[in-house]
Amino acid sequence: MAIARRNPRPWQNLKPGDEFTFIRDEPIIDKGEPVNIGDIFPRQFDDDGPRYAFRVFDISGATYQCIYLGQILEAL
Repeated sequence: MAIARRNPRPWQNLKPGDEFTFIRDEPIIDKGEPVNIGDIFPRQFDDDGPRYAFRVFDISGATYQCIYLGQILEAL
């Protein structure tokens, strides 16, 4: 499953372990930080929405192949 402008909320139906493709130049992934294989990174797609965790398992010229780890629960 890939994030794209046509389908701006595909992560809403992910289950832990699902593969997910981020397009490298999308604003939600391009934060100006280096991304390496094995990195785990959080992403919040809506300002008031939950955060999600992804682990990178492959990097190509235009995409990051990731495994969805799950929603990040905030500590009380």
